[in-house]
Amino acid sequence: MSAFLPQHLPLVTLAAAGAGLFAAGLCKGVLGLGLPLIGVPVLATFLPPHDVVAIMWLSLVVTNAWQAFQGGSAGEVTRRFWPLIAMLAVGGWAGTALLVALDENLLLAAVGAIVMTFATLGLAHPRIALPDRFERPVGIAVGLGAGVLLGIALHVGPLLALFYVALRLPKETFIKATGVTFLAGVLIIGVFYAAYGVFALRHVVPMVAALVPVGAGLWLGQRLRHRIDEVRFRKWLFALLIVIGANLVRRALI
Repeated sequence: MSAFLPQHLPLVTLAAAGAGLFAAGLCKGVLGLGLPLIGVPVLATFLPPHDVVAIMWLSLVVTNAWQAFQGGSAGEVTRRFWPLIAMLAVGGWAGTALLVALDENLLLAAVGAIVMTFATLGLAHPRIALPDRFERPVGIAVGLGAGVLLGIALHVGPLLALFYVALRLPKETFIKATGVTFLAGVLIIGVFYAAYGVFALRHVVPMVAALVPVGAGLWLGQRLRHRIDEVRFRKWLFALLIVIGANLVRRALI
């Protein structure tokens, strides 16, 4: 994309993409998730899905590594959720195979449908409580499903977030768990993307450039985390994502 991004996209489009990535980083800083949920559909408005997931990958690695290793206890989280992480690998392989096999319009429709589904669930904010004895079997199933979504569109967050909410994890533990498992999943999917030829040399420059608005948003979001009304922020965010997802489905069908 280093070849086509500067020459073939207008400055207003680049500015819109940068603003979308900043908003994605801001959401990640405030809520501990949401980077691909916002960044992928925003970039998919301008670029092919294969390019979008390749460009977003590095930002996901960096932001989740930052989140995972703040304050220690990453090892404790890894030991607790290792079966889920193992299933992310299995599902990620299947999802990447679908990514390279599906038609571009089908991918756009899939991304749009995934975004709309999770945004609707986020607005509903279902109150689910999972008994401790079901944590491992449900975690294995969740890891497999999340891995497939990760391979197709890097959308590992919402499904895992619902699982962690159902476990009633404290806020800081929730953010730590999402960071560790998201990081593991993204690193795993990077291996599959390389093996299946999703990454290309043209992605290097925009991949690195995306870190600037994402990092700025993350920095600001972390400082606003204890000041912002998370409930109101979440509602406006998910309402906007439903509109963005619907637009992607429209583009795929028309």
